[in-house]
Amino acid sequence: MDKTRTELLQERADKIFEEKKEKVFRIGVDWTMCSEIKIKAKSLEEAIEIANKDNSIPLPEGTYIDGSFIANRSISEYFEEEDYGDSK
Repeated sequence: MDKTRTELLQERADKIFEEKKEKVFRIGVDWTMCSEIKIKAKSLEEAIEIANKDNSIPLPEGTYIDGSFIANRSISEYFEEEDYGDSK
């Protein structure tokens, strides 16, 4: 059955509306924190090396570094587009 002119116009209007509809995206972000940890070592150099390599050290509470918040494009590209029904 052929579509009426009204149905064709409505389909086209629906398609245009859908193309202009805002979507919600998951954006990866980075920021910097500052804190301190205690490391037992024989020298400052050894302590810094341990701190940089030992992944078992728990993350301490910290202070946000002003101006360090940034959207991370490379992470964001891995997130799938999600529509949460929120057009804001």
